[in-house]
Amino acid sequence: MMRPMPSLRNLSAGLATLAVGAAAVVVGSSAAAHDQHAGHHQGSGKAVTAHASRTVTVQVVDHAFKPSKLSIKRGTTVKWVWKGRSKHNARAAKGPTKFDSGLKLKGSYKRKLTKKGSYLIVCDPHLPHMKMTIRVK
Repeated sequence: MMRPMPSLRNLSAGLATLAVGAAAVVVGSSAAAHDQHAGHHQGSGKAVTAHASRTVTVQVVDHAFKPSKLSIKRGTTVKWVWKGRSKHNARAAKGPTKFDSGLKLKGSYKRKLTKKGSYLIVCDPHLPHMKMTIRVK
């Protein structure tokens, strides 16, 4: 049995859906490319910059935060992800607000930074060398 040819209206609707789906892939790829680009600079010693309403990931590896410097807009969420073999914490030793992730071996900790200023983040078991700075604009 032969199926009837689709109407022009159905064909147009299908093409519109396809175009919207393709645009979403392009937008998603662009965001992923931005995140990869930002990740590329994480080990360079330069401050990684993030836009408001975004999440920036910091890796907690053995004896280092990567990146060690961040410059973000107010309202950005910082997510620390544990990757090392030792227990670490991420504690705001100085800054407009104080917080502490608690000692962890794995997992993550998120904090939305809403107050402008400079934060000094430390890992208590590995002071004085394991620290990072976050500048909130």
